Amino acid sequence: MAHEQIIIAGKSGVGRSTIAVNLSAALACEGRRVAHVGHDPDGLSTAPLRGEPPLDGCRETALGRRDCGVGYRGILCLEAGMADGDGQRAGLERVGRLEAVAAHRPEFVVHDIPGTPEEVFASLSGWDGPWRLFVVTTADMHALRALNGFIGRTAGPGCSGGRLGGVIANNLTGPFSESMVADFVRKADVTRLITIPRSLLVHVSEFMGLTVLEAAPRSHLAMTFRRMAQSVARNGDLRVARPLTPAGLADWARKWSDIITELETGDVRDGAAI
Repeated sequence: MAHEQIIIAGKSGVGRSTIAVNLSAALACEGRRVAHVGHDPDGLSTAPLRGEPPLDGCRETALGRRDCGVGYRGILCLEAGMADGDGQRAGLERVGRLEAVAAHRPEFVVHDIPGTPEEVFASLSGWDGPWRLFVVTTADMHALRALNGFIGRTAGPGCSGGRLGGVIANNLTGPFSESMVADFVRKADVTRLITIPRSLLVHVSEFMGLTVLEAAPRSHLAMTFRRMAQSVARNGDLRVARPLTPAGLADWARKWSDIITELETGDVRDGAAI
């Protein structure tokens, strides 16, 4: 069975791993066959899916011995972030040769990949199958700057077989931060997949060592993750995003700096925070 690689990326601290692991869980709840691959050196991406005990080893000639196991709702869990014998981490092309992945026959392989746009795209090097990149962002300027970098890489050469699936706006605190992200997304003409509000249930699930789907299956947040999974599975037509130029990004930041200053000083002229 052919499978599609789903890449979850974003600046450190935006909640990338939380999004990735709950997306995998939500896809599995939709009846999809899923593999979840963590690319962080600490090897903790799959922990909410399969618990704390060490994973059983998984043997594949090209990678040597890699940890793998079956977790929540039959999700195949792999940690590929540790450097192997030649000092290299496993990119998509090498993970795609794992016997365990072939035997599992997943529809989707969800990759939780940390790093800058350059580091993430280095992991994609050599893979010629289909992939979609979803970038997680908050309303923080550094996160939006990283998002702009990912948009630039997907809009440039070297993306054969892949495309930008959309933006996941995470941990937003209210209408103002939603307005900020919505304005940036509109300016870059990129698809906003879903908005995930700030919720203490994320902490609850982390304290329990579970996904939100398992810790609070009837919660509004769990329903949001299910809607996200449904959108990913539909795989609809997407617009071609356009990154902001350095001057355009500076102008955008200046505009919102002025809006924030006006709000802080009590001078609200255009209702931007409504």
